[in-house]
Amino acid sequence: MESLELWLRRLIDDVLTPTYGADYLNAQDDHGNYIINREVRENVAQRKRQEPQRYARLIDAALLDDEIKILCHQQLYGYFRAALEGAFPDGTTEARTFLTRLVEPRNRLSHANPISVRQAERVICYSNDVIDSLKEYYGAVGRAAEYNVPSVIRAVDSFGNVALPNQQHNPEIFDYRKNQAHELRPGQTISVEVEIDPAFSPGQYAIVWEWDSARLMDCNKVTILIERSHVSELFTIECKVVSNEDWHKYRYYDHRVVFMYRVLPPLEGAAPTRSTRS
Repeated sequence: MESLELWLRRLIDDVLTPTYGADYLNAQDDHGNYIINREVRENVAQRKRQEPQRYARLIDAALLDDEIKILCHQQLYGYFRAALEGAFPDGTTEARTFLTRLVEPRNRLSHANPISVRQAERVICYSNDVIDSLKEYYGAVGRAAEYNVPSVIRAVDSFGNVALPNQQHNPEIFDYRKNQAHELRPGQTISVEVEIDPAFSPGQYAIVWEWDSARLMDCNKVTILIERSHVSELFTIECKVVSNEDWHKYRYYDHRVVFMYRVLPPLEGAAPTRSTRS
């Protein structure tokens, strides 16, 4: 589901920017009317204001229902028709019908609520249909061959922070040092788990974790016991995704996310710790 949202954000940005400019979400037509409805503009802008470090661009703050309203707008669908035709050959009404069926399971999953088997089947089938259509479109316009590489689409740490890399720059940095509730001390543990774009199978890439002088490979979650030697204003945990190809987007790897934390000195009287890593 998140992979689908990521692809749709990319499509919207790629297609509307050349016509309406970088601020296309606030663009107006020749009569002074906004091309994107007020509800979408306000929802996206509010999310961006609340979490500016999480969303690099306005479109990154758009959720699936926002994306559907943009894609299926009568005035705009002509721009997206070629990209979506493989999944929705009958046009905007068909696109709206099938994409809207994904909104409820998407919202339920985002709040860790269960969905039915039927909803899960729809998520898998409809999402893959759209992504396959977009891949075919980008291939036809000569964009697929640029850098088709695996990347992190979501990360969660043991504090409950959720990071959604937008993959517009490298590295993707998530700095949690300003939040006192997320400070660490020796003896505590920190875990980070990543989800890789499901368009790539696990056999197509390796995941490499690095922190301090340690290194861990081929797992999507790392758990670190904080030691006294980790005390620092800047303690970083880095996750790299490396495809099995003999070339890489950034020479030695294809995508990288970095998580930053503060590690405070041990409390007076605390016992020394030894590290156990998983």
